[in-house]
Amino acid sequence: MVWLDSDRQANVERLVCRDCNTATQPDELILTREKLRAGPPDILFTTTEMLNQRMADSQIGRLFGINTSVHQKPAMVLLDEVHTYSGITGAQVANVLRRWKKASGAKPHFVGLSATLSDAKRFFAQLTGVSDFRVEEVSPHPSEMNRQGVEYMMAVLGDPSSGTSLLSATIQTAMLMRRVLDTQSERYSRGLYGTREFVFTDDLDVTNRLFFNLRDAEGQNGWGRRDATKPEGSLANLRDSARPESDLRFRFGQSWKICEEIGHELNTNALLRVDRTSSQDVGVGANSDIIVATASLEVGFNDPEVNAVVQHKAPRDVAQFLQRKGRAGRRTEMRPWTIVMLSGYGRDRVAWQSYDLLFAPELPPRDLPTGNRYVLRMQAVYAFQDWMAAQLRKTPGLPPGSIWQDFAAPPSEHVSKKPGHARARQKAEARIVEALLTRDIGLEDLRNYLQSALQQSAEVIDMLLWEPPRSLMTAVLPTLLRRLETEWRFSGSASFGRRFDYFVPKNPLPEFIPATLFSDLNLPEVNIVTPAQTRSDDELDSRLPLLRAVKEFAPGRVSRRYGIHHQHVRHWIAPPDLNPEPQKFLPISNWMSQHDELGEFQFVVDGVTQSIRCVRPYEIRPDQPPSQISDTSNSFLRWQTQIAPAFQGMEGMLPLIPRWEAIVKGICFFTHNANCQVEVRRFARSTDSLIVMKNGQKFETRIEFVDDPPGCDSGGTEHSPTPVAVGFSIEVDGVAFRVHLPDELHLGDSEESSVKLRSLRTAFFRDRVLGDAGLDGIANWFQRQWLAEIYCSALIHAAIVSGVALESVWASQGKSSEVSLDFQTVLSVIFQSISTSQDNATGDGNDAAPDIRDEVHQRLFNDLATLLAQREVQEVLHRHASTLWQIPDDSWRAWLRRKFKTTLGSALIEGVQQLCPDLSADDLTLDIDSGPRPSDVPPVPNDMEEIWLLEKTVGGGGIVETFLHRYGEDPRRFFDLVEAALNPGDFEVVDDQLTILLGWLNDPSDSSVRDQFSEVRNASSVSHQAQANSFEQLIRLLSQRGLFVCHSVVAAIASRILKPGSTPATDQLLLDLIADWQRLEQRLGIDIDLRIIAYLNSNTDRLDRSLASIVGDAVGIDPRQWRFGALTSMLWPRGNSIRGRKLDTYNPFVKLPDADCELVRDCLGGGPFIVSLADADWREQVVRRLVCDNAVTLLGNAESLSNLRLAILDLMAQPVDVGLLLLHPRVRSVQRHSGNIEVTFELAEGVQ
Repeated sequence: MVWLDSDRQANVERLVCRDCNTATQPDELILTREKLRAGPPDILFTTTEMLNQRMADSQIGRLFGINTSVHQKPAMVLLDEVHTYSGITGAQVANVLRRWKKASGAKPHFVGLSATLSDAKRFFAQLTGVSDFRVEEVSPHPSEMNRQGVEYMMAVLGDPSSGTSLLSATIQTAMLMRRVLDTQSERYSRGLYGTREFVFTDDLDVTNRLFFNLRDAEGQNGWGRRDATKPEGSLANLRDSARPESDLRFRFGQSWKICEEIGHELNTNALLRVDRTSSQDVGVGANSDIIVATASLEVGFNDPEVNAVVQHKAPRDVAQFLQRKGRAGRRTEMRPWTIVMLSGYGRDRVAWQSYDLLFAPELPPRDLPTGNRYVLRMQAVYAFQDWMAAQLRKTPGLPPGSIWQDFAAPPSEHVSKKPGHARARQKAEARIVEALLTRDIGLEDLRNYLQSALQQSAEVIDMLLWEPPRSLMTAVLPTLLRRLETEWRFSGSASFGRRFDYFVPKNPLPEFIPATLFSDLNLPEVNIVTPAQTRSDDELDSRLPLLRAVKEFAPGRVSRRYGIHHQHVRHWIAPPDLNPEPQKFLPISNWMSQHDELGEFQFVVDGVTQSIRCVRPYEIRPDQPPSQISDTSNSFLRWQTQIAPAFQGMEGMLPLIPRWEAIVKGICFFTHNANCQVEVRRFARSTDSLIVMKNGQKFETRIEFVDDPPGCDSGGTEHSPTPVAVGFSIEVDGVAFRVHLPDELHLGDSEESSVKLRSLRTAFFRDRVLGDAGLDGIANWFQRQWLAEIYCSALIHAAIVSGVALESVWASQGKSSEVSLDFQTVLSVIFQSISTSQDNATGDGNDAAPDIRDEVHQRLFNDLATLLAQREVQEVLHRHASTLWQIPDDSWRAWLRRKFKTTLGSALIEGVQQLCPDLSADDLTLDIDSGPRPSDVPPVPNDMEEIWLLEKTVGGGGIVETFLHRYGEDPRRFFDLVEAALNPGDFEVVDDQLTILLGWLNDPSDSSVRDQFSEVRNASSVSHQAQANSFEQLIRLLSQRGLFVCHSVVAAIASRILKPGSTPATDQLLLDLIADWQRLEQRLGIDIDLRIIAYLNSNTDRLDRSLASIVGDAVGIDPRQWRFGALTSMLWPRGNSIRGRKLDTYNPFVKLPDADCELVRDCLGGGPFIVSLADADWREQVVRRLVCDNAVTLLGNAESLSNLRLAILDLMAQPVDVGLLLLHPRVRSVQRHSGNIEVTFELAEGVQ
């Protein structure tokens, strides 16, 4: 459809089809704003951003029903994809809708659409500002759901042995997946498999790299045309079955013959179209085969041809991932693919080990922080603009205009280009503001308007009007009045050479409200100026948040973030030179073209406090890297932190909880509204850089930031460069917990302590290797991780095979420089590339087989093998190995204290999240080291350690304010929530419950569970519905037996125990493997990695005999390789790899230790008295303990759930006589431990 020039010139608004000449009528579709103003349409498509900005526009506001008659007001508002309105942005939108209802007086019906909302009724009520009982959820009943079609979900682990990046693996996967769909010309599947693929990433730099590299791999240049320098075309053509050794490639899984059978050509005639959709280039190509996309395509785009979705790296948000996954298979008959590409590190590694939860995630309920003070302060300014628009409508003779534009700039810079009209309106606005501030005229009316528009109490409105920070009456309106009266002009010496006061043309009052609803307020930003990308282009001027800017353009890092137009566009800040030296000095003028001085910051080196000048980047001008520099060159800033609270803060009351008294000694709140905010300084003095050349050469260097380059002065005297730090300083709200770390961390000889110690030993060994200075300049951080894991696994493997203790294996190596541990075997295990033995040779004349097998042992494999052969590396690993069996001594102290503080701090953040579910704890940063206090700042009390929870938003984001309020209501509840956060997480619950279930399955005296499992397995060959029904019956049975059938346990049962091909024999095999695993860990006193157990058991054919059937060439080529992979997918992570995962906390400025919940939990002690439900007088004991202690724990057996349920109901229904009052107990927590259930009751009215 097009708008013809002739129609446009004649002011006829219609669209005409270029193919059939069908046209819309002028009254059907409005194309111009002029016609919109003349007559509001019946249906208006708009955004919440436009609604927010144009409500106070005297002309456009009528489109939204403002200042119109009743019959012209909107009767219905349709909100699509309502789940996207989450967090602070969602709260902003919710308040915009409330303001619109007030400004327009409309009473519409709200309709919301979403496929990924749990507790949708409550959420939609929060979003629209209506009562819960007025919201009706319309969703299909389970009986109305038809089970139809099949979807395939796959997690792919990038192979680190090849030394290639995960991006390369994603590119190969994308190339293959498009070729297992239908061709564009022939639809052999009749639409079953589609013709299009989406590849999602979460970073613009990665998006651009992936897009251009994928085009390059497909034999195309940066513009998507055939690359003349690649006569072979796409790399996929190397898989052509007509090429030599086709049969050999097929046997080793390197054949793409299936693609040819589908109809794809693997030759130079084939050309796939690769496109990109992101915030930098919107739109979707109509004939695209592969589309590389960001979040811009995850909602609202329904293409029936998409049948494959590839996610690069672990998804960051469950709802977001489900939306992306849902882009494929829009037709019910389709069979969509979802493939997640994962690395072996961080979140990716956790996702790989818990793939069952990755593909069957649980959607958490969403809450909107509509009452967040940070949001309300901004919305109060927006609402004031709405109120001002209403006041101007009462003033006759004013020209039309927009309050948004009036408050944004002086008349001469006004967007309307009508300075006379703008000045007339601004004078009227100034008179209204002046009357408010000096004579209180209209103040009561404004107060009532705000209360109605924001749906807040009178107390909250008074806070918004008068209390800092950013209050309307003491900050916003005085600033506005000054600018309106002076037309933003400076007077006298205050101008500093500038003509106007600070203004942003399209952002009114930028100190108090952001330009868009999804933007942060007062976020420090850096101006990025990149060179022109084509001859016709100008320099690209853009802005990035400061932290992202300095990470993206850390000296030595190659960025493709702004590589938009073609594949050769990339940027970096060059190091001083490209000589392979361990240390370099970079003048800050080489990094940033403009900066601000922040003063002197302090840091500690070897116990001595030092000062350094710090600058804040204001503008960065990156250059194009030399052609010999590889895109993989990277750099990481070495951040340091200094926290400087200006005052002592507000002391919070600590509840009388004996188990916490010895640890938490104080809690201090620092907030802007109490004028006791905290200054946070983040700065870096250097960066660790890896410079990689395209010829394969690379070197590591530490780049120190200096004022001037080293050299000689005018007199020829050599001078040392003056160090300079780069960073920022912001004032935020925060909470400081003053804690005393216990000397005794309960690492004794009890069974519980031994389990904990096994995990700690593994973690301590790894961290000692990571931090050993002896490996500086030899191995980078990632290589050190591998070295620690390989050495530990080799030691464990040798001890298991030889049947001796770890110490004996270690001692047998002696003090010599040669380590005889079998690193080659362990390398093969960890890389999942067990070499094919000579015994498996087929003898069919395929002499190239060894060469193909050797291809997997490349690059990183050889790098690690070389490192393990070095004497310095061996000595470091050998020196730290004793930590794997020794009892902790003083050398553990500092490490344990950091781990304890991290665990406690992470639990505190989780406690804040649970106490304030409508807020996001991700907006808090955990700091366990506050750095040295400046001399003018109150010191930390003696014998105390501090744990800081700091907001990220300048000026206060409302989280600490809300936490302070809710903490004050019930301090005991907060610490109960913190304690609950220390309980076992999903991974540990899965381990415990699956072990119990395997015991039931193999219990010869009870066949009920075993019989139901057989029914589920048999039903899989009948129908989807039959299998679903039998699985539901199984879950009901397990629940009745006392198994904790939470979502994670159910997902693990379905994907691990009941996976296709499983039999009762595999159930017995799993039980035996887990029992052997536990015995070996107990004997060696250390956690054993899942892969070692899988490798040890891959040498027998027991798995083969346990399965119902085995198909595929992989088994015949290398049975051990196949068994290893199968066992790895059947077993689940245990021990050190999962302990504390629920409390993973990310701090972008420091690598925090992994949390270990038991480390803190065991130090609490002093819990409520435990009463067994088996005691005849259990009720009397519970009541007596509640009266004396306010809390008690009732212990029941998981297999007698009905009795426990009746006991809970009885206790909660019958009040407890505490003397003057009758109080009802409440359940504080429920915990499961090895088949037992502990229910803790408390009297909420008890002493705090």
